[in-house]
Amino acid sequence: MHLPHLKELGALDPRSWDDPTNRSWVFRTVGEGTPATGWAAFLEALTDAGYDGELSIENADPFLPGASGVRRAVAFMGAVLPREAGR
Repeated sequence: MHLPHLKELGALDPRSWDDPTNRSWVFRTVGEGTPATGWAAFLEALTDAGYDGELSIENADPFLPGASGVRRAVAFMGAVLPREAGR
C-alpha cells in the first residue's frame, strides 16, 4: 500500500488503474508483497485444517503482467509449499 495515497483516498481508491503508481494500493504477484514467512504460515494453516487440494494463481499485477508474474509466483510458491515426508 502506498501510505500517502491511502491517507488521502482510503482503501477504496476511485482513481484509474492507468497509473498504478499513484493508487492507494495495487494487486501484486504472490511473493512481491507478503513475505515468504507469511505465505508459509498460511499454507501450513491450510494443511493443518486438512486442505489437500489445488492452489490457483491469479495475476493482476500491473508491474509483472501476464506470464512473467505467473512464473514468478509459481517459483515463489514452490519454495514455500510444505513438503510431505517422502515427496
